[in-house]
Amino acid sequence: MINVQAAKLGGTAYYRNTISAALGTIVAPAANTKGIRVRYACVKSYSDVTRLMAKAAAPANITEGVEILSAVVSTAGTNINAVLQNEKIIPPGLGLYEQSANVVQESFVSVDYEVLA
Repeated sequence: MINVQAAKLGGTAYYRNTISAALGTIVAPAANTKGIRVRYACVKSYSDVTRLMAKAAAPANITEGVEILSAVVSTAGTNINAVLQNEKIIPPGLGLYEQSANVVQESFVSVDYEVLA
């Protein structure tokens, strides 16, 4: 089983474990002037989709933006974890966001990142 506690690897940690379909802004596009290094990320979903994404403006829905990582459940009640296998660099000008389509059961997002200076 994957340990889904927030990892602190030397950057900034973002953590959410709630029942919500609200968009979470991890880094706004204006704050990303030289790139973002995503060192670690884990998303977990119990039903539907939980997604980590990058976009130049806040996504209007969960399908917009460049996908960094997602957990997709095809059978409700099934616990799915997705873990980032390698560091990712988000280009300057893009924001880093997370969202879940699930409003019935909790979803989980943990990200360790660095805004490059």
